[in-house]
Amino acid sequence: MPAWIRRGLPVVDVDPDSRAAQAGLRPGGMVLSINHQPVRTPDDLVNVTQKHKGAPLFNVRRGDSALFISIP
Repeated sequence: MPAWIRRGLPVVDVDPDSRAAQAGLRPGGMVLSINHQPVRTPDDLVNVTQKHKGAPLFNVRRGDSALFISIP
């Protein structure tokens, strides 16, 4: 697997009743960026989402596929 695929924040758990789950975020994925800002640590995730007003746009990799998920 190329190194750029491994860079990101693994999705370990998602509350099935959460907006994230409703939007399509699933355990086993890897969050590569939020609002086009790289995310590699939980602190990165908090910092990026706090700076943004509105629904953040997550770039998520699942296996060999990548998708964008907006979580309102």
